Amino acid sequence: MIKAEDMSKNFLQSLGLNTSFLCNSRHLQIPNLWLFWKVSLTTPTIFHCSPQQLTVEVEGTLITIVHAHCIYVQRRHLWAELQIISSSNLPWMVMGDFNAYLSYGDKKGGNRPSSAAMNDFREYQLLSSDGSTVSRISPYLVE
Repeated sequence: MIKAEDMSKNFLQSLGLNTSFLCNSRHLQIPNLWLFWKVSLTTPTIFHCSPQQLTVEVEGTLITIVHAHCIYVQRRHLWAELQIISSSNLPWMVMGDFNAYLSYGDKKGGNRPSSAAMNDFREYQLLSSDGSTVSRISPYLVE
């Protein structure tokens, strides 16, 4: 596992980054989500952390970074965690790799996604909306 002392502090400082960082917990595996921030920004605090997501609070706003499991049944743990986080009633931004599709048209190449996996993702989106605005940015618009 990579520890803070393994990171070159000089390198981080040369980029204007704080020499501290946050990462998610994956038990005996190397973390797959790392959060670095500029020295000039408020230090984030961990709100919730798991093998598939890292949620931090910065000045009253939650930011969740996702790297979802590639097996859809394992993603159900993520959907449950996000449901709990959504009940915090704080402004919330969620971003990352959900490894999930809403429709067959979202998938380019490779194997066709299962309808069960797409239904899980759709159900999560419907549950999370709770009357508030849910925005979606197409991954094909981001270069």
